Amino acid sequence: MATSLTLQQIGFIEYLKKRENLINYKGQAAAAAEKGDMALQGELLAKGLGADVFLSSVSAVTEEGDIFAADLSGTRVGGWFAAKHLVVVLGSNKIVANEAAAEKRLNDYQLKLESARVRVAYKVPASAVINKVAVRAANPFGPRTTVVIVKKSLGF
Repeated sequence: MATSLTLQQIGFIEYLKKRENLINYKGQAAAAAEKGDMALQGELLAKGLGADVFLSSVSAVTEEGDIFAADLSGTRVGGWFAAKHLVVVLGSNKIVANEAAAEKRLNDYQLKLESARVRVAYKVPASAVINKVAVRAANPFGPRTTVVIVKKSLGF
């Protein structure tokens, strides 16, 4: 799972914490990093990105159905490519008219809020858009993406 305020707001993260049959690769990777074992951290992150199911939110979805996401480190968009099945959950506030509006939403709105979040969470100066993905039309490898739209304003 990618870091997602949306998934947190709908209670999904708390739900997952109560499950016993799930492997928390992201949590294990964070623990490895705290111990200075960067090789193990990388191995665990890779396993998480290639999981059977990867959950994420998005930066924006256009009215035509194009899906946009971005991150700094690749721990969000990496799962979009590596996981067997991708589930994206978004609030209806992330629906925009077109690609230009999606880029504006990402750069002028989300990046500022994400930068504020990481300053507190990770004690770093700011975030940045380093990795970006746009999903248009169907996946050439068959159906593997599920999109859930919640009729609420969620995330940023």
